[in-house]
Amino acid sequence: MVEILVKGSEDLYIGPCKYSVLKMERRESHGAGPPRFAYTEYYSPILKLSLAKEYRYPGGRTQIIKYDRIYSKPPGP
Repeated sequence: MVEILVKGSEDLYIGPCKYSVLKMERRESHGAGPPRFAYTEYYSPILKLSLAKEYRYPGGRTQIIKYDRIYSKPPGP
């Protein structure tokens, strides 16, 4: 089972660009156990794209993995 909880919105910077994102906490369960935290996802509704994921590690350390830059789509047919 997967649960996704929207925890709010905030601004996320990628290079000089600012994106308004939804901060969503993902929880997963395997089998009959209760859902456990998996990661936090930063989703841009305008781009329809997840821009970053935040992982928590034992001891309180966190790591955010995000895009370095985003390119616009070239014009084409």
